[in-house]
Amino acid sequence: MRKYRFLTLLLIIAVFVTLKLFPQETKEVVRIKTQKFRATEDKIIFLSRTEIEKGDTKIVADYMELQLQNGEERFVKVTDGVYVELKEGTATSNELDYDLKIEKGVMRKNVRAVFYSKDNKEKVNVECETLNIDLKNKIFSGKTDGGKVTIIKGNMFIQGERFTYDSERAVLTVEGDAFVDDKDKNRKMWAQKIVVNIDEDTIDAQEAQLEIVIETGE
Repeated sequence: MRKYRFLTLLLIIAVFVTLKLFPQETKEVVRIKTQKFRATEDKIIFLSRTEIEKGDTKIVADYMELQLQNGEERFVKVTDGVYVELKEGTATSNELDYDLKIEKGVMRKNVRAVFYSKDNKEKVNVECETLNIDLKNKIFSGKTDGGKVTIIKGNMFIQGERFTYDSERAVLTVEGDAFVDDKDKNRKMWAQKIVVNIDEDTIDAQEAQLEIVIETGE
């Protein structure tokens, strides 16, 4: 009996060591549709309209490069116009650098993005010059150097130096001389930081000034 227990213990230890030494790798398929491309030692150059799909993410451009690292197709680079379709929304810009493996990237120049809430009842339109994408954590952040980002949610107009959108929580944070013009509620707000919960339709503000329009009548 002791012999069997000992052998069982050895088997458990062997399985544990095997799992530690050879962790199970998850593989995801990347699908590419194109008309014309050229493959070199360190990258693939797509010379016509091309679509790259991985999961819920689609990248579309008329010219792009897919750069390799250690023999692995990994980095998407676009310098002349790109459309990105995500589970969380869509975005366009002039430039894109994106890592297919870790699902992080940055869009630059004339960024126009639309984010949807989880129930698709609300959408947030964003204009900025730089948009950082982190799909693993479902976080998007952006800014406009020397200017302000512009955000529109329904009849609410928002500007600020930078923003972060947590799509999982549907929470929008705008910082740096933020301004809000909420036409539905007849109020304007100036603050250093505002936090908008898209689903709950609430706003929290810090260091704020509020201007409220009250309609009077006889």
